[in-house]
Amino acid sequence: MTQPVSGTEFVVGFGRDIVAELAPAELSVFEAVSAAFLRDPKRVLSRRSGPGVVLGSGIDVVVLTVSPVALAVATAVYQQLVDKTAESTVKHAVRMVNRLRRGKQPEPLPEITAEVRDTAAEGTRTLVENLTEDPDLARQCADVVRVLLDRRR
Repeated sequence: MTQPVSGTEFVVGFGRDIVAELAPAELSVFEAVSAAFLRDPKRVLSRRSGPGVVLGSGIDVVVLTVSPVALAVATAVYQQLVDKTAESTVKHAVRMVNRLRRGKQPEPLPEITAEVRDTAAEGTRTLVENLTEDPDLARQCADVVRVLLDRRR
């Protein structure tokens, strides 16, 4: 068992770790993106690319940001760890964030076994591919999740 951690702390911390590995340049805006994600995950995920998304510049440049995807992944991984739910979809991530906002007390995460790690990594690959339609990013995210969960074992 690990130290008690709230779901929000896990999601933001794990999401930050994913961004640090895959898109470190986004760390400067990660806090703002994570705050927006925790308020309204559906909106943030639906606006993860488009004109001026990152800085609200209005410049018509399509930018795919990793931060919202990383937060959705972190939410799905948290759900996998505490609920033992293997299904990783955007709908489930939004529902989990809504539950996190209701503020449960911090609780220890269960032991992270190789099976849990591999299930979370595969769920991550599926979720990211569904969100982005980018199989390379999906594979990279799954690899990072596998490594990050190994570090927590």
